[in-house]
Amino acid sequence: MTNEKLRIVATDTTLKSAKKQTLRKNTKRTEAKAKFDHLWQTDQEQFNPLESCLGRERIKRTWALINEFMNFKENMLATDLGVGFGVLTLKLSNENVAVDAVDISNIPLKALQNKEIKNLRLFEDYVPHTTLESNVYDIALATDMIAYLNPAEYRLFFSEVARLIKKDGIVVISTPIDIYSEDALQHFATLAESLFHIDKWHLSYHSYFLRLLSLFEAPATFVKANQNNAFYQEQLKKRFSINQFLFKINCSKPAYFFWSFVKL
Repeated sequence: MTNEKLRIVATDTTLKSAKKQTLRKNTKRTEAKAKFDHLWQTDQEQFNPLESCLGRERIKRTWALINEFMNFKENMLATDLGVGFGVLTLKLSNENVAVDAVDISNIPLKALQNKEIKNLRLFEDYVPHTTLESNVYDIALATDMIAYLNPAEYRLFFSEVARLIKKDGIVVISTPIDIYSEDALQHFATLAESLFHIDKWHLSYHSYFLRLLSLFEAPATFVKANQNNAFYQEQLKKRFSINQFLFKINCSKPAYFFWSFVKL
């Protein structure tokens, strides 16, 4: 299960020239491809929802929602944006739904190709600027991928999904929400409701579990930050005021030896 969480911030609505926009899109596409190729090469299982109990529960609930609102029939077409391991793509294929699977990295796409899933087309493409056709999909899936985007692209993401779906189609979007971010769920809901009629919300509350998990992961974080300066700087940016000060202390040499022992 991915550790990425959605953080909502103000978005940039300034209009750019067409040339600058194209250049910016190409740059973001290149950066995103390099990032996700690296992530897939170093640890593929972080994208596998079946590796954790929360991920398996999310897949179960997502599939239940799809069955609740979708009557499967012939010649249906779906798109799975950020397909990853393709767990839901496989389920849709088993219902004779044709699926256009989209991912910025060709590593998961090649893996899906080797599975020989029927009625499957693969697109190495960048969300939220895909080259997919407009208004052709009966169902669009985007599960746990929006949080990977730049905050300035959140609105573009919802606009892109709206462009792809048929007027009577359904959209299923899920994301982990940062439990430390103020009103993150409300901001997410506001973005979603600006373009879609929401038939159903399905919320999962795991804040106590996540805080406990964070507590147990803290020693390993402090040790890694002491050993890896890039990771240290990254973690430092996520903290402010007293939390940043305490983090520096826990990553210092005296504390490092203590946390190395506790980590075991």
